[in-house]
Amino acid sequence: MEQLIPIASKLQDVLGALGQSTALDLPQIVVVGGQSSGKSSVLEGIVGRSFLPRGHGIVTRRPLVLQLYNAAGPGADDDDDGDGDGDDNDGGGEYDDYDDGNNSADGGGSRSRSTSKSKKSRSKKSRSKSRDTAARSIRERDIHGDGRENGNFGDSNVEGGSGHGNGSDSGTTAGLEWGEFLHLPGKRFTSFRDIRNEISRDTDRLVGKNKGINPTPIYLKIYSPRVLNLTLVDLPGIAKVAVGDQPEDIEEQIRTMCLQYISNPNAIILAVTCATHDIANSDALKMARTVDPNGDRTVGVLTKLDLMDPGTDASDTLHNRVIPLRRGFVGVVNRGQMDVDSDLSIRDGLRKEMKFFRTHPVYGHDRSLAGKIGTANLARNLNGMLMHHIRECLPELKSRIGSMLGDVQSELDVWAPPADATSRSTLGGALLGLLSKFAANFASTIDGKGTGNLRGPGGSGGGGGVGGGGVGGGGVGTDELYGGARISYIFSAIFAKSLMSVGPFDGLSDEEIRTTICNANG
Repeated sequence: MEQLIPIASKLQDVLGALGQSTALDLPQIVVVGGQSSGKSSVLEGIVGRSFLPRGHGIVTRRPLVLQLYNAAGPGADDDDDGDGDGDDNDGGGEYDDYDDGNNSADGGGSRSRSTSKSKKSRSKKSRSKSRDTAARSIRERDIHGDGRENGNFGDSNVEGGSGHGNGSDSGTTAGLEWGEFLHLPGKRFTSFRDIRNEISRDTDRLVGKNKGINPTPIYLKIYSPRVLNLTLVDLPGIAKVAVGDQPEDIEEQIRTMCLQYISNPNAIILAVTCATHDIANSDALKMARTVDPNGDRTVGVLTKLDLMDPGTDASDTLHNRVIPLRRGFVGVVNRGQMDVDSDLSIRDGLRKEMKFFRTHPVYGHDRSLAGKIGTANLARNLNGMLMHHIRECLPELKSRIGSMLGDVQSELDVWAPPADATSRSTLGGALLGLLSKFAANFASTIDGKGTGNLRGPGGSGGGGGVGGGGVGGGGVGTDELYGGARISYIFSAIFAKSLMSVGPFDGLSDEEIRTTICNANG
């Protein structure tokens, strides 16, 4: 089960490198939402690092395929809260007070301590178990912990190091977190500030400095001991009006791009909506409903819960009473613009989120909301959903991949054996055999025998034959003329018609014609 998401991510890498990212409907989580709805903050909270470009207006201008890999290493669990104090946090024990309705906060964001002896004993056993299995991933601790962590907030996604600064590595995660881009194979980015700069640089390379968008995706892998295995696609925020030098049809362009990804029947739609807006006016939910009318594969995310008017809350929406979704809603609190400007770390932002939920008069007392609020719960829920979704889609994917492999293999059988399976002494003969076979196929195509084997190894059905007719392997094309028939048609119809349309005296005056006749008579 744990290897399902990395396998799907590997398939995505292969198809992306071949430029065939839509050839298979791979399971993935697609993030959609309006501009300034908090999509970037949600993704950074899941990763635990600040790595996405920020600014005003439309910032995400190309799809970002984000693949998270849990890369637990030696020593990653010895100081699991990453502050270098050696005090382990097992991703859930820090929030025991929340489950018991104890809303007292420690003020400085430090660890809140349980007053129950049984909880202390359980926490001690859990810490001991974590130290004995230092290489175990964060995901395994969350699922197989003390049985209470799935309902609590977790610290498994919190940024390593207690200091500020978005790009630096600190605590025991130094050297254990890095990113890789598919367009820069083999190059590791250990600074998340460099990752942000590379995203901006590669976006500007295709789109330019304006506010336009481009559907070509950027593939980014992030390895960290503090993330769960996930594959997410971040899309440009939904806009209504073109601003600045944006094209006038920017709304339609963004809509088309989003629909291209969420129309995938195997995609889970993460619809991000700001809690300060009426949920009935959500652009993300409206777009998701066009392809998922029953809400079977849509997850709602309510952001900025801390900015709602005093005396109001989103409990009805979180309880799935307003707009029912099969996978429900999750509420989170983002870092505000002031927090970003003051360089508040993601770790401190998640602690601030915990404190808000723990001390809130509604969220802090309603135990039924314990698993529906908090960034850590969101990451855990998405990880579980994606794993089970991949397992459900696996039989169909296996069948389609087997069919594609069969088509490619039958096409390869037309050609000679691979060079690495042939000795050097027979390479010349193999080359002559290929040339002879190509010449024979070319002659057959000219004669109209319809073998259709002049296609390159690119695919079946299209671009085959002389002149690019749609000829399938071993059959005669029915879509258009190809081969000798196409050559004959060009000469007898197109060329002859064009030749007859040329006037013999066009461009010549009567005087020039008379002079030419006289010169010819001598």
